[in-house]
Amino acid sequence: MSDIGGRVLVLSEAPKLVAFNHLLQRAGRLDAMLAMNTESDTDRSSLAVDVVSPSIKTGIESCPNEILCEIFELYQAESLIDARDGVANAFGWWSILLVCSRWCRVISNNPVFWQEIWTTWPPKIVELYETRSQNQPLRILKFRNSQCRHDNEGSTTARLLALNKSRIHTAHIEWTPYVHNEWMDLSRFMEWAVGDDLLPQLTQLHLNSSFDAVGRSGSTGTPQSRTRHDSSIRRC
Repeated sequence: MSDIGGRVLVLSEAPKLVAFNHLLQRAGRLDAMLAMNTESDTDRSSLAVDVVSPSIKTGIESCPNEILCEIFELYQAESLIDARDGVANAFGWWSILLVCSRWCRVISNNPVFWQEIWTTWPPKIVELYETRSQNQPLRILKFRNSQCRHDNEGSTTARLLALNKSRIHTAHIEWTPYVHNEWMDLSRFMEWAVGDDLLPQLTQLHLNSSFDAVGRSGSTGTPQSRTRHDSSIRRC
């Protein structure tokens, strides 16, 4: 048995259990290989290629789609949690897609796994997520401590907020004014990016600025607007 995502999955069949153990061993080796291959690639553009070109054959392809998705969800979630604090590579989980071509197709064609976009990621990766998330709700996040340091001026964050107003249900923005263009503070940035427009699907908003403003809000069940944004920001 394997406890994944709060549910117990039965992998009693010997071939599946062997494949699962084999997967974990291969994933560990792939993480090391991926780290070596991408350390010198500052924009990590190779990841967009690797994700569609699996080269390792294992018995994991005999598992049903549900189990493949459950395993991937756990692996992806753990990688992203560590990456938020800057202690891990946010793309460590990509290596799992190299295990078998069928698994890669299942995950690549499932928009659920492409809904969370970090604006500090390389632009090519952000675009890949935008495409693969299809019309699903989005979580737009900008973490101050992420190992990826793209979007220093906030242009990617602004573009995603402006173009996906009807899809965004979570926005988490950590802002450091002195690294952004013309010392733009968080309040001015939100005014520039969103203006008077509504974000009808927004249910969670977290705005954090290290200098001029700190804003937090928990889960809500009502549409959010610019008024909500402004009321979530108070001068320190």
